Amino acid sequence: EVWRDLSGRRRLFWQAMIQLAVGTHHWKNGNRRGCQSVWNKALNKCDTLGQQYGTEVPAPLLCLIAVLYDCLVALEEEVDPLPLIAEFARTTLSDQWVTFA
Repeated sequence: EVWRDLSGRRRLFWQAMIQLAVGTHHWKNGNRRGCQSVWNKALNKCDTLGQQYGTEVPAPLLCLIAVLYDCLVALEEEVDPLPLIAEFARTTLSDQWVTFA
């Protein structure tokens, strides 16, 4: 519900982050189709957001786009995407993400 109080770029970014988590939940529960659908929606939000930034796309958004894309490729190749998400969380997420957008 946190994203509901946000607007503009912040709202889109955090919706996409939440969709990454929701897709992960679907994957863990064996719902591959739901996972893929939610991650595609998140990637579409990121693409829309990236267009709003033009040529100066912030690093957190680029990282989110990359992990979503890599996870979708993993699904297509029938590879477990969870290690990608764990690595993303371990190496990428930081305090700057809380104030991003």
